[in-house]
Formats: sequence, structure tokens, C-alpha cells
Amino acid sequence: MSLFRVCSWWSAQCPDTLQSYHAQNITVCRFGLQENEKDYIVVTSTLGYLSIFYPAKSTTGGRTSSDLVLELKLSSPILGVAAGNFGSLTKGNANQSQLAVLHPLGLSIYSLLHTNGMSEHGSQSVLQLTAKNVLPKWSFSICTGHFGGVKEKEFICVTHLDGSLTFFEQDGIHYNCILSGETSMPLPVIYDSSSDAFLRVNSYWELESFKYQDVSESEPSSAVNPSWTLCIGELPIQIQTVRVNSSRTDIMILGEHNLVNVSDEGKLLFIRKLNFTPVCFHSFVLGWYWDSHARLINVVISDGAMLFIYENTTLIWTAQLENKPIAIIRSNVYGLAGGLVMLDSKGLLTIDFLGSEPFAFGVQTIKYESVYLENIQEELGALENEIKKSIYLSETKVINTQTEKYVDINITEEEKLTLNASSNYVQNPTCLLRINYKVNANIDQLQFTFSAVEGINCNQKVATYKDILSGFTKKIEVELSYIGNCETHSTKLEIIVSFIDKYNIPRVFTKCHFLPFDLFYKLIPSNHNFTENLMISLSFPAKVNLPGIIEWFDKNQKSTAEVDSKWIFQNIHSGNCFQISTPKINNIR
Repeated sequence: MSLFRVCSWWSAQCPDTLQSYHAQNITVCRFGLQENEKDYIVVTSTLGYLSIFYPAKSTTGGRTSSDLVLELKLSSPILGVAAGNFGSLTKGNANQSQLAVLHPLGLSIYSLLHTNGMSEHGSQSVLQLTAKNVLPKWSFSICTGHFGGVKEKEFICVTHLDGSLTFFEQDGIHYNCILSGETSMPLPVIYDSSSDAFLRVNSYWELESFKYQDVSESEPSSAVNPSWTLCIGELPIQIQTVRVNSSRTDIMILGEHNLVNVSDEGKLLFIRKLNFTPVCFHSFVLGWYWDSHARLINVVISDGAMLFIYENTTLIWTAQLENKPIAIIRSNVYGLAGGLVMLDSKGLLTIDFLGSEPFAFGVQTIKYESVYLENIQEELGALENEIKKSIYLSETKVINTQTEKYVDINITEEEKLTLNASSNYVQNPTCLLRINYKVNANIDQLQFTFSAVEGINCNQKVATYKDILSGFTKKIEVELSYIGNCETHSTKLEIIVSFIDKYNIPRVFTKCHFLPFDLFYKLIPSNHNFTENLMISLSFPAKVNLPGIIEWFDKNQKSTAEVDSKWIFQNIHSGNCFQISTPKINNIR
């Protein structure tokens, strides 16, 4: 048992308990409402719910009533949320941050207004709409940043389902842009501030970088070409940029099988193979980015609710989570710096930290029970008998004779095709057998295999049943047809029954059934001449009632005295004939 743990510090349940969340429905920001402010947590859902949490009052962890700042439901679904200084786009305070909420066909910008009360419970917060924009196309994702290197102002970029971009810049100016190449799959576009470029992955799994200068100066009808391209070879689950030092920003890509690190110049730095299915990740720098001892940390969540922490390509921490999150972000809240904020698919929001929970190992006390020698001797004798029956070869014959008693089988011909002398040619005559079986003991697995000679086709060759209790009955319908690709030499159908008995020994027995003769041949008038004859003499009395067999084919015969002394049979498919003749019918037995 590992000592490494992900310890829960704070948790809250969002109002939408359905699976209506994804990685773009959560963000961490600071609104600038007070001095020494810590992080707010904003959670949205595709059903339109928006919740703002400020876990600041509990120093020992846990949630209080004042941690929920605001909770409301908007009229449209929310696809994404971002926070930034969008004062140039609205009439709001330029020193405070606003929320940009992305809807399927709209972009709304809100400001959080806070009014302090006389006590802790008297404070009020209101989300005020400061700008609303209608989008010309269906939107997919949103990204923000200081486009063009503009300080103290942040702009917004909306990605549409067709891969085009819509920009919202200062004073409400917005324009559209089309990127070159094949139409990209609907994947998020992110902004890299160090290179002032937008990053996306096209349909060929290539990472492309588009300079903001080229995008802003492009014509609406012309496509923008990327400044560099790098093939990553798989579908990206998430993309994130991390400022590693003062001169370099790394692009972290979580793929379906790998964790990829690319520089902002398009050079591949490393690839970490993942031996699990990743769900989400978050990258950050431990320490200040201008410090030479800063470390790049990547937190990856697996589909099995496992947390893996890598320093570059080295695994340094792993722990089991109670729930499987779909998004993870690092935040600084009151009482906990560097907490991991996780959101699962049902709206459970938690703040966790890495730690250990040592436990004291204690030897369990042994509970003594009363032992009776006579009962133990009886149980031991019963076990020895079962072992003897299962391994001793001397008992095999006895067991085989009792094999058929496990399963009772009754076969009936419910339907069959009969052809008389006046019948026309029929394609693939069929015979329907109904097999009723009853199990007389508990059987783990029972299998019926139907085997017939070549030329007879069976609609099902194997029937298997599992976990059958004693007394179980069932009916199996098997349809057999004569396909006529060759002459059949036998009408026998073998039903091979195999099962595993209570001693865990496989048992097999065979049940035979003869198909009706008129499935293969028909009786024709006895006016044919044969050049070759074969006479068979019997040295013992015949037990076959040949006139009775002939009555299968000629239903108009009233008695055996009216039957001729010879009969000619013709194959239904090939037309080959053979004749049976007797010198005197009444002498046949």
C-alpha cells in the first residue's frame, strides 16, 4: 500500500448533476474586487448553469455557506468560459476582470459586482451583462490573451465548427479570419503570448502556428498560411502553453497515447509515452519562470482515476483518486497555495493537495471457533469421494454410463417436405426438427453440436448455454436442408452433447436421429429400364417392412398387396435413379 495520497481539502456540488461538463467549463481567476485577493473558481455547464466559488473563509478546509458567491442559470447553453481584462470591449472598470461566456451563437461579457454587508452573511454579488455579441456561425471554443503584445488589455478569439476564427478587439471591433489548409476538425485554438501566435491542430494531426500579425492583416476572403508546422501523429485531447523561462514558452500537448512538449519555434523537445488512457492534464512551473531552478511539472489524469505527476519525462508521484475528473487546474486560495482544482463529469468540484497518510499496522486478533472432530471427518470423507470420482480412471466407465442421465433429449419432426411421384422439382427441401431437452443437474456450460454428412445443410451447427440449473427445460429448433451438391450415403444426424459436470470434468455423449428418406428421393413410376442390376440375397429374415417404407412416398396405397414388386427412387437434385425389386412382396419381413 502506497503512502502517497491526494488529500481532499474542500469540495462542493454544482447545481447540474448530469454529465454536462467538459474541460472548457472551468476557469480560475481574480476579479480585483478587494486587496490581497485570492483565486475565484468559475464553473459552467452546457445546460446553462454558472457558479462562482470563493473558498476563502475556511482555514482548516471544508466548505462554508459563504464560499458560494453566485449561482444562476442562463437562457442558453454555455460552451466555454474565460476571464480577463476586457474593459476595452465593454464599459466596465478597466482595473477589474470580466467573464466572457461563450454560447452556441453568441458571446456575452459579464462583470461581477460585489456589495459588502454589515456582516459576513449580508454581502451580495450580482453578475451584470456589459456586452453581448451575436456570432455568424456555430461556435466551438474560446481563447483570450494580449493579442499583438498590447499591455493591460485582453482580446477574445472564438473558434467556429468550420475552423474559422472571429476576433473581438478594443472598442468592440471584430472581424473574421479563415486559416489555410484542410478544414480542421473542431478542436480548440490557443494563444501563445511569447510568440504572439495562435496554435491549432489540423485534420492531418499537424500542429500549426499562425502569427497574429498575419491574421490581423489578412483579407476576409483569403486564407492565412502557418508560420511553421509539426506533425504530432495523433488526436490531441488538450493543448496548453507554459512559460518555462524568460525567453522560452513550451507547448504541452496531451495526446491519446503520448505527452508531447514542443517549443514555441516548432521544435520537438520530448515525447513521454503513456501506458494508460489519459483524460485531462495541467502543466505549470514550480517556482518563478525567471529562476534557473524552475521545474516543469505535468499532472495527468488517467481513465482509471489515477493521478500521475511528471517532471519533464520523469514520473515523480502517482496516487489513486476517489472520482475521475474531466478537468484539472492549479489555484491559490486562502489557506492552501498550489491546490489542485478538479471537476468531474457530474459537477463535483474539489480542491486537493498532495500528501501522505501514514497508518499504523496492527495484527488482527484471531477468533477461535469450536471444532468438532466428527463433522470435520464427514466433510473430509465427502471431499475425498469427489476427488476420487474426478481423477481415478477406474471410475471413468461408471461415470460415462451415467452421462446421458444428466440431459434428457426428445427429438420430434414438426415439419418435413414430402414429395410423391406427381411432385414437381423443388429447390432445397427442408426438414424442421424440434429438440426438447431437460437438465437433471446443475451444469456450468452445455453445448449442442449438430453434425451431418456432406450435402445436408444445418442452419445452426452449435448451440451453447451457460449457468444452467437442475430442472431447466428448453426447446431448440434446427432446420436442415438437402442442398444436393453430392449424393448422400447416410441420413443420420449426430447431436453431440458436451458439458462440464459438478466435478469440473468435461462429459460428452452422442444422440443420433435419422432424417426422413423423402428429403432426398422421390418415388417415380416403374417404367424405367436399367442396364445394370445388383442383386442382394439375405441369409437371415429381413426385419425391415419394405412395403411400409414405400407408403411414405405413395400415400394412395391402401394395403401392401396393392404395391408393385419393384420401386424406382429418383434423387431430387441430381435426377439419378435406383430400383428396388422383390420377387414377392408378401414374403418380405
